Amino acid sequence: MRLIRDFRNRHDVFRPFALLTGFLAATLVIGPAQGLSPLDEDDFSTVTEARRMQEKVIDLIDDVRRAVVGVEIEFRNDDGRITGVAGGSGTIIDVEDGIILTAGHVGRADGLNVSIYLHDGRRLRGKTLGQHLDGQEDCGLIRINPDELAALEGEVELHQLEMGDSDTVEKGDWVVVFGHTLGIEKDPWRPPPARIGRITSSHDHVLTMDAPLNSGDSGGPMVDMNGVLIGINESCAMHPFENAATSVNIAKERYESMRAGNCTGATLAHVKDNLQLFEGMSNATRPIVFQRADTASGRHAGDVKGAFADAVWDASDWTIRVFNGGEQIGLGLVIDESGLLLTKASEIDPREERILVATPTGLLEDATVLGHDSELDLLMLQLPPGEWIPAPLNDAVTTEAGAWVVSAGPDAAPISFGIQGLDSYLSDLSIMDRGFLGVQTDSPGRGRPGAYIQRIVPGCAARRAGLRRGDLILRVESEEVRGRRALVDILGGYRANDVVRIDCVRDGEEFQTSVRLGSRWAIANSERESGNMMVPVSRRDSGFGRVIQHDSLITPEECGGPLVDLDGNFIGMNIARSDRTKTYALPADVLVESVRRMKNGLGGDKAWVALDPLTLQIPLESRRGTFTLHAQDAQVFGPTARFIRISGADEIGCIGHWLSNRDEILWVIDDPDPGAFEVFIEYACDPEGEGTPFQVQVGEDQLDSRVSATDDWSDFQIELLGEIEIDESRDLIVSISATEDPPLALMNLRSLKLVPIID
Repeated sequence: MRLIRDFRNRHDVFRPFALLTGFLAATLVIGPAQGLSPLDEDDFSTVTEARRMQEKVIDLIDDVRRAVVGVEIEFRNDDGRITGVAGGSGTIIDVEDGIILTAGHVGRADGLNVSIYLHDGRRLRGKTLGQHLDGQEDCGLIRINPDELAALEGEVELHQLEMGDSDTVEKGDWVVVFGHTLGIEKDPWRPPPARIGRITSSHDHVLTMDAPLNSGDSGGPMVDMNGVLIGINESCAMHPFENAATSVNIAKERYESMRAGNCTGATLAHVKDNLQLFEGMSNATRPIVFQRADTASGRHAGDVKGAFADAVWDASDWTIRVFNGGEQIGLGLVIDESGLLLTKASEIDPREERILVATPTGLLEDATVLGHDSELDLLMLQLPPGEWIPAPLNDAVTTEAGAWVVSAGPDAAPISFGIQGLDSYLSDLSIMDRGFLGVQTDSPGRGRPGAYIQRIVPGCAARRAGLRRGDLILRVESEEVRGRRALVDILGGYRANDVVRIDCVRDGEEFQTSVRLGSRWAIANSERESGNMMVPVSRRDSGFGRVIQHDSLITPEECGGPLVDLDGNFIGMNIARSDRTKTYALPADVLVESVRRMKNGLGGDKAWVALDPLTLQIPLESRRGTFTLHAQDAQVFGPTARFIRISGADEIGCIGHWLSNRDEILWVIDDPDPGAFEVFIEYACDPEGEGTPFQVQVGEDQLDSRVSATDDWSDFQIELLGEIEIDESRDLIVSISATEDPPLALMNLRSLKLVPIID
């Protein structure tokens, strides 16, 4: 998606933003984060006031949800072929005539066929009416097929929302938003989640707020505390609390024109333009204004946060900080007086042998792994001897959509708070979290076992495992492969970072290799289903089964701690930050059952064993001359860095999305000749990342450097880092990592080169 230019002055930030249409394989592109100014007297500061707010939100959710729909629109070219599918959300504003209000960038044009999904998952047909998109004036209409609407009578209760007066909305007002975030989930059906926030600014044409939005929310409603429609979700900036909605008064002014089928506005896309937005847009289209945003104002203002302080008083005693490789990687939940602890497994570097915990005395001590539940991404640890206070797992409460939930840490203050967005949710394992080998295969023929490799995807696990085109894959972890489809199904049962054994045949000889599976990040051209790459998410953020979904903003290293209600009652354990709008928590009964399985040794999980990178990669062959270590041949460890394939160049890629100093890129060279080498790096870096320190480790030698800016992320340069000496070594490990968290992303790394120094 294209961005509006970035305009700034000393006080307000005119921010690049992304519309929230849910295109297939669409990704939000977002601008840099800033902060928000103090809010007015509409804060609440006591738990009693928080309860009153909770009652209002719970009451309005059911009514508002019955008016929220999901929409999918197919776009076709002149030959009738489908050129794309756009998705979004909408609000029923006239039940009798089946009129739905949505965003203009969702509807696009008059007369398009629309699939409409009601609040209970029923699918109806309809057509777009008029649409309007002019800068930030973003609204449109859809009409349900009258015959299908009539046939519903008596079968399902629909609701229409009253359109309010957005001119009466003030900064600091509380609002609730709904929408089919990241697309319509149909099997199993997911109603549109609710999120809460406050108005951060009000203009004639747009309302900004800190209720989080993401791709797919476009066209959904923003309502006040009485359930009255005051805005139409339209766009977001980088920070999860920088989001915008078109004022409902704009839709009211344009209603008759849109009802008549008129499509207007300088920035409304044409269907034949391949769904592209903003064609011909100029600076005069009133770019969106975001006030300065941070997590200490708006919905997180100090007096609001104070209302939740008592809720975490006891919960802080159940919470322990967990460290790995010198960094806090998560929190842990004490579940037994003997010192049993649950924590999140996937944030731990698989190469690390030691897992440390912070004891009440402030010391870091070793914890022992007792169990691993890979389905739920849980480790059960034994804490060192001490007086431990466990969470009351067997006395937990259940909450409903709209209830306040509070995330606790080891300090007697809430980490974050928000509302539960759904009564219940089943988190399936996403395609991005499934294990990915990176091969294109073909079946060998009817009745014959195996799958022939036709192509190796650059930057993927198969390449590091030494697999080649023409190899016949026979088995994965002793499970026989019978054709291409069978291989896909078998690998789909594993998760990214799982290590599996693969049996193959090459040139008539059977051999075996082990591989650490990657993820589909490797072929996603830096796109990810979360719709927003710049908000840190958990290494594994899906596939937990039944979870509690809430809109509290916590970071990946804050997962693993308790989630409580307003009275401090235990609800569950935060297990993953999933995208800019949501966090998942495991309910108490799910935790109890997991602990039972781990204590009894059930589930078949292997004990935690630190992985040796030398066993996870076929070493690069040693040879005389220059070693070029390509990004596509590297192992990637850490929470954020990923291989990114460059569009249109199958064999070219880079390591990007490098946001953490815990990320490390690593190669293994087989028995290199000793000698002196110059080390060169090929990379690109945005000017905002200039000066970030990083280090390259070659065996025992270390080179320290700082990133130099290039024109943009695709402008690669080659730079000499220094000289190193390679001694006699059977296998040599070469690695690169940041020495502090980058302000944006560290770099796009294409290669390292070791060039021999000839005397």
